[in-house]
Amino acid sequence: MGGTIYSPYSLEPLKHAGLDPQKATKLALKLHAHSVQYAYKLVSTRRALEKTFAAKHHRDLVWGTASHPPDPH
Repeated sequence: MGGTIYSPYSLEPLKHAGLDPQKATKLALKLHAHSVQYAYKLVSTRRALEKTFAAKHHRDLVWGTASHPPDPH
């Protein structure tokens, strides 16, 4: 994964910690790639859980029982 880190908020702390600009940029790109992968994993997991919950919820419902009174006969 490539890209450009424009924000001084990303690079300046790394440079301040003693990294030269090239290493700071390389580390910032790796951190960015890691954060994107982690965010994707979180969203995928959340959607899978939502899908599982919805399927279980629909399976457990007995359709029509709430809208029809018992048959008097």
